[in-house]
Amino acid sequence: GDDGQTIDPDTRAYMIYALCESGNVDVSVINDLFAKRRELQPYGRALLALALKQHRDDAQARQVAGEIEQSASTNDFDAHWESKHTSHGYQVENDTEATALSLKALTRINPQSSVLSRAARWLVGNRRNGYYWESTRQTAFAIFGLIDYVKVSKELSPDYSVQVYLNGEQVVSKQVTV
Repeated sequence: GDDGQTIDPDTRAYMIYALCESGNVDVSVINDLFAKRRELQPYGRALLALALKQHRDDAQARQVAGEIEQSASTNDFDAHWESKHTSHGYQVENDTEATALSLKALTRINPQSSVLSRAARWLVGNRRNGYYWESTRQTAFAIFGLIDYVKVSKELSPDYSVQVYLNGEQVVSKQVTV
């Protein structure tokens, strides 16, 4: 950085991901981050996976996606990634951002992953008072992560039938589709 501080690996991952999205990144920079990925928190590792996928490095993207899956904190109900970020000398938890980005990366690289629905459940379940996330930043990340998941999970593609009964008599029968 300009102040003589070295850029932490997760911030570097964010910068590389942004450059990949703009289509302007040197492959050696991605390869260097891939080689040093053990230094990354789950937040940075998800960004690396997204950068690799965007850059069409499919084999490396799949490798990192596998590492993302293996490192999830899971139970039968949900899954998330515990992650910390150093900001102005303080360690700050960024589990929501890490989980959202991990969900997005896995959705793009391995849409059949068994972790996807549990990670989405964790994100949706970790809202404050059930309505919103901790901050506008976390809300933006959560939505950014969930958008790709909703596309592959087909949760916005209804296909079911509804029958409404009144006093034991059917009054409506309807098929609901897109």
